[in-house]
Amino acid sequence: MTNSVQILLGSRIHQLRKRAGLTQAQLAERSLVSDEFLSRVERGVKAPSLSTIARLAGALGVSLAELFAVDTSGGAETVRDRLEALISLLAAEDDETLALVDATIRALVLQRRRQR
Repeated sequence: MTNSVQILLGSRIHQLRKRAGLTQAQLAERSLVSDEFLSRVERGVKAPSLSTIARLAGALGVSLAELFAVDTSGGAETVRDRLEALISLLAAEDDETLALVDATIRALVLQRRRQR
């Protein structure tokens, strides 16, 4: 599985988990995986096996088709969805990385504002 597909799938699992009102621990338990593994899947760091994907879909109460129904156009994704995906991606990063990301985002936003 390519890294971008892993990230999309992880973001989708995160989104569906939140929609279902489940914690990572609850979904992990229902899917027979560890909390750590589920965290890595949601961040796009690890690729789950097909059997794990099926268990995740079942635990989320969705079909495999719905699990893989990700919008790659970016058009239907809400700001909240984008922010949740970023939070999921950055959740396990260290303070130094988070500070770098924070500074980069602030610089980009300020630059865009000046261009308007």
